[in-house]
Order: sequence, then structure tokens, then C-alpha cells
Amino acid sequence: MYYLKKKQLELIVQYSKISYPNECCGLIGIDTKSNFLTIFFVKNNSRNPRNYFLIKSVSIVDTKNKIESLNLFFGGFFHNHPRSFAKPTKTDRNFKIGHSIWLIYSNLYNELNLFEWNGKKFIKLELKIIE
Repeated sequence: MYYLKKKQLELIVQYSKISYPNECCGLIGIDTKSNFLTIFFVKNNSRNPRNYFLIKSVSIVDTKNKIESLNLFFGGFFHNHPRSFAKPTKTDRNFKIGHSIWLIYSNLYNELNLFEWNGKKFIKLELKIIE
């Protein structure tokens, strides 16, 4: 099970609303002792941000370094789906990376879900919001 502080959820919702109708994105840091997630928002550099997200390599490297400087583990990616469900799309499945987690928020359904790519498919993980 993974955990997310309510304040992080509020930031996700706020950032997703501000970015609407575009997708927003970020990287996930994990405290491996407590399984708490921290989201590090980055710019969506996609040429078609309404339909998918793209993070520049330099942003990934810089943000990953920041995550590791805070003694967190880089675990995967966050993004929103402005007009669909909070589950991996065909596009998401095409851009999976290693054994990573994906946190997806749906603006339309106000829903947040966590998935892990296990090398073959996405598996839904348990996520608990903590005050």
C-alpha cells in the first residue's frame, strides 16, 4: 500500500484544474520506509498537451536529482486525464518505463488512481489519502 498526504492531493487537483484543458505531469518520489508519495510537478512540453504529456530529458534528470537529494526514491510518473478516466490509456501503455508506478488523476471524474507497470501490464495499487 502507498500513501499520499491530503495536501498533495489538493495540489494535484489544483494543478490539474489550472492546466485544464491540457494534461499536467510530474515525477514521483517515494519514501521507501513509509511508502509516502511526493509529487514533483514539471512542465508538459508536449506539442499536443491536450492529449498527452511529454517531459524533457533535462527536466527528468534535474527532478530525479532533487528527489534523490531529499533521500527519496524516484518511483515513476504523475499525470492527469482532463477528459477521461484515471486509468492508463493506450498511449500510456505505449510509453511505459521499466518497473514504475503511475499516478493518474481524472479531472472529469475527480478520481485518483495508482498503477504499477510490472513489465507486462499495469496493475492497480492501493493508495490511501492521509490527513
